[in-house]
Amino acid sequence: MDILLISLYLASIITDASGDALNNTNKKGIGHIFAMLSVGILLTMPFLVDFDIPKWYSYMFIYAFLRFAIFDVVWNLVAGQKWNYIGITSFMDKFFQKYPWWMKTFAQIIALIVALCI
Repeated sequence: MDILLISLYLASIITDASGDALNNTNKKGIGHIFAMLSVGILLTMPFLVDFDIPKWYSYMFIYAFLRFAIFDVVWNLVAGQKWNYIGITSFMDKFFQKYPWWMKTFAQIIALIVALCI
């Protein structure tokens, strides 16, 4: 596991979730700045991380699992919701609405562990 890679992914996901939540709560100026920072972090990664190209799929899975694990928690906290709030809009929200809140939390913890172990 590359600490720099994980740190940059986390920074990008946190700034993206924050920007999205700020935009959704009518704080669009700062929200767009956070969204821009998220993209900027991803764009700088090829210059900062020594990617092993034949293992490109592992980078995709690490990012996807990290994003699933933390995006909603960060979004909820920045938007002023309970950390484990499950919305009603997205596909994932509709899926997890059918189950107790702790099942999504359990899935997020497993996703975080998997991302850190790849």
